[in-house]
Amino acid sequence: METNPPLTETFEETTTMEETAPKGQLTADEWNSIRERFRHSMMVKTEISKLAQNIDLNWPIRAKDEIPLKYLPLTYEELMMTPGIAEKPERARLLADIFVETMAFDDPFGEMAEHVDSSSKHDESAAKAMRTLEIPADYPIALCNVARETRDLCESEGINTVGDFIEFSQNMAQNVVVGGDFRAFLNSFVHQDEKSMARYLPIRPGRTGLHLAEALGLAVDRLSKEEYLYFLETNGGDPAPEDRKGVRVLSDKEMEPVKERLRGELKTLFDWFGEQTDKLRDAFAEGGPAVDRFFVPLDNPNKEKAAAALARLSLGEDGEGAETKKRGFFARLFGR
Repeated sequence: METNPPLTETFEETTTMEETAPKGQLTADEWNSIRERFRHSMMVKTEISKLAQNIDLNWPIRAKDEIPLKYLPLTYEELMMTPGIAEKPERARLLADIFVETMAFDDPFGEMAEHVDSSSKHDESAAKAMRTLEIPADYPIALCNVARETRDLCESEGINTVGDFIEFSQNMAQNVVVGGDFRAFLNSFVHQDEKSMARYLPIRPGRTGLHLAEALGLAVDRLSKEEYLYFLETNGGDPAPEDRKGVRVLSDKEMEPVKERLRGELKTLFDWFGEQTDKLRDAFAEGGPAVDRFFVPLDNPNKEKAAAALARLSLGEDGEGAETKKRGFFARLFGR
């Protein structure tokens, strides 16, 4: 029986992160399908460890040749005998999932370049996800965290809400070609992938419905690096070194048109959330700990600070929290 020749490159395995592979053994049919699709990706020469980091996974093998092109020519049997995988076959599943997740978010400079399966099975899955997660069909696409090109496509097709988005996808001909985060957003519904869906919609994994705290968190994600740093520095945040590196500090004057734009966007957001907006106003009126509790689901202190700052921008006077506004003149006068 022939054996594979030893690799000329040495590799090392990281131990800084816990290695976790998704459950379910990879099959030969899956691998052949995945490697055939991934060979068209622009990421075939990108280090697998970097691809994994982008989707919150960890590829433990480090080597100069540790790129997708190393594995894509291999049959399933050859893959399972590759050093690093032969000893730990569960890594084959992890590798496949890294490729699949990368394809879902691989946007080749905005080109609409991947086919979306518009079969009745996928149509049913997307609609079922909306029902299961209790995602309101009337939630505006304008409040979803999608790229500009996807917003433009939706606008041109009269897609105004998430319900419109799913209906449009159901009615697409099977040979229609779409890509970018339009495809990734749709796939998150098709596969009921809450983690992926949370990139676009203010859902809270493990809970149903949409949530205002997460909606404000997505608004923070849409800020530029300069805008994000401004809101952190002026609202008690603690910017990390990477938040400051190469980022210019904006003046109050430079931020005025930004604030004006944000006020308009946030008004639409707060109007839609209604009851949750009232709860946020109550939290601001109560002060400190109540506001912290409202935003704690974001699980990131700086993001919580920035989200609260955006909320104050719309719910309160500029530079003055909504809680201060609600307490009245004498409270402001005596600083209570």
